Amino acid sequence: MRLELGDDGEAALDMAPLIDVVFLLLIFFMVATSFAREEQQLELDLPEAHSGAAGEPARELVLDLLPDGGLRLDGQALSSAELPGRLADLARQDRRRALLVRADRGLEYGRVVAVLDQCRLAGLLNAALATREG
Repeated sequence: MRLELGDDGEAALDMAPLIDVVFLLLIFFMVATSFAREEQQLELDLPEAHSGAAGEPARELVLDLLPDGGLRLDGQALSSAELPGRLADLARQDRRRALLVRADRGLEYGRVVAVLDQCRLAGLLNAALATREG
């Protein structure tokens, strides 16, 4: 490393590369936290399963069943009446596309089964229930 001497004969250290690295780290952490925010936005208390696999397959659909009875498909709010049509459209595009159903632990079991049944009737063959590792 070559140090340049200033007018007074002392060595000067160039700070520009250090500042560049600090800004790159700042951008990296800002982007990384925006990806983690999706999982924190919804207040779902997922049930535990000891046999579940960590992680999610690439680009699967996520269907959230909220405690108040609301539905969200990939972050977009839906009514119960709109769900079968949206699922049928998605099945026409790709029947084997993965669908992850995230239901709150306190939700009535019959409601979860009804949504899974709608997925199957729409033609989506790869639906799974989300759990938290326990």
